[in-house]
Amino acid sequence: MVAAWVRALRFGLLAVPLLVAGIAPSAADEADWPIEGRLFGKLESGGSKKLDFKTARDISGIACEDGNALPRLCVIADDEAQGVQIVMARRNEGVAGAFIPLISDRHAGEPLSLDAEGVAYADGAFYVIGSHGRPRRESDPAVANARAKATWRVFRIRFVPGSVSRSGDIRGPRPAIEVSTDLPAFLRAVSQLAGAFDGKLAEHGLNIEGVAVREGRLLAGLRAPTVEGRAAVVAVPLGSLFGGAPGKPELITYDLGKDTLGAPRGVRDLVAFGSGLLILAGPQLDPPAGRGVVYGDYAVYRTLPGDGAALVANLPAFGGEAKPEALLPLKHEGGALRAVLLFDGLREGGGRLVSFEIR
Repeated sequence: MVAAWVRALRFGLLAVPLLVAGIAPSAADEADWPIEGRLFGKLESGGSKKLDFKTARDISGIACEDGNALPRLCVIADDEAQGVQIVMARRNEGVAGAFIPLISDRHAGEPLSLDAEGVAYADGAFYVIGSHGRPRRESDPAVANARAKATWRVFRIRFVPGSVSRSGDIRGPRPAIEVSTDLPAFLRAVSQLAGAFDGKLAEHGLNIEGVAVREGRLLAGLRAPTVEGRAAVVAVPLGSLFGGAPGKPELITYDLGKDTLGAPRGVRDLVAFGSGLLILAGPQLDPPAGRGVVYGDYAVYRTLPGDGAALVANLPAFGGEAKPEALLPLKHEGGALRAVLLFDGLREGGGRLVSFEIR
């Protein structure tokens, strides 16, 4: 059985257990994982129509090259941006590198975001997935439609070996980027999800928030909807997304428990781990106004053979409405997984170092 406890890590010190028998560690006892440099977020037009980047506050995904060695080349996503950014992962910090534009969509002259909600790495390539969901706070149907369609993409990014420096700069050839717009057709082909595609999140419309790649298939993890109270993951052959080969989607569901308001949790991030997955689970809907995230809203699960999932740990609150959106494993050794949590709602992700016991 996977032990259900979390322990915070201090700079340069051994990890000390802080979550035993359901007692959550306090945020003051957790170590930061700062990112040196600047992470770019939303691209917007100023009064002079000069385009400028906001500093990222909506980190939604990160993935790194395989291995435990540091530093490691990683790609990070902010869901308000039009691209992704290189981050070099070190033991106690990250280093922000080059920004990689992926789209240039605009509506009425205003930039549209990709709403990238997940990043994965497999077999020498990074994968970036849009939410494939409708915007939550947009009353103009034309703008809402344009913003939704801007998210209907999956990208595959391959870096030329040796082209990225230890500081995250691209000093060789630019990465090769492929784009697929075929995932919506596969999502609509899943009978249990067809009615939710292009629906509003508040009404349990379809929204992707995690991605992983295993055994030649892309796994899209859905924040919403759940299927009969179980979180949904849709698997699609990579050859069908990037190459047009025949293929069918497969729906996989997991019981990820319930949040503290009693609603089934959805997927907030997916990470390939060993022969299975780690799932960052969380509420399908944001907390009601005035209510912050609390202990037990979010949790980490590990998948088991078949369609089972075992609880690794419930997560504590990290202050206010900070929502864990990305899980980055750094090192797995001796049954302990050292990892980073990144958040939507905190400046440049507000990274926290944590450790889970996974045997």
